[in-house]
Amino acid sequence: MYERLQSDIETLSKHILDWIEVERAENIEAASVISDEVATDMDRLMQAEAYKHHLIEYLKTEKTRFDAREREEPMCTCGDPYCCLKRGTLPPSVRRAESLEKGITEYQLGHSGEPRVLLDAREEWLETGRRVRRKLKEALVELRKEDVEGVEDDQKTREATA
Repeated sequence: MYERLQSDIETLSKHILDWIEVERAENIEAASVISDEVATDMDRLMQAEAYKHHLIEYLKTEKTRFDAREREEPMCTCGDPYCCLKRGTLPPSVRRAESLEKGITEYQLGHSGEPRVLLDAREEWLETGRRVRRKLKEALVELRKEDVEGVEDDQKTREATA
């Protein structure tokens, strides 16, 4: 799932670069403005082990928010006071798993509570990815826009010379 998100973003970025080589400056400028809106998120999403880094940061941030009473929901609903999630760390079984997705699924199945912070982290990650994908698609549409005036002028010229 996480790799597919990265692959989609990479593919859209390549399409944008291909179109930039053949499009008008106005279209390129408009597409750049759109893609610049998500450039930081895109860079973060495309890093090696990006999702793992996101999870670690998210857990730390949410632990701080929870301690400051800014996060109302518990990090995890289990009764274990030593739960890794409640301490703001990624469980070792998740880190050691073949893939993070598999590790999280196995952790959910074997853990006595609901690991809410992991679910929240996943949703934030996916929403960021969806937003980046949406903006890159908008940029691609902007690049592909034709100059309607130019097309009309070309048509009038052809009609006049016919």
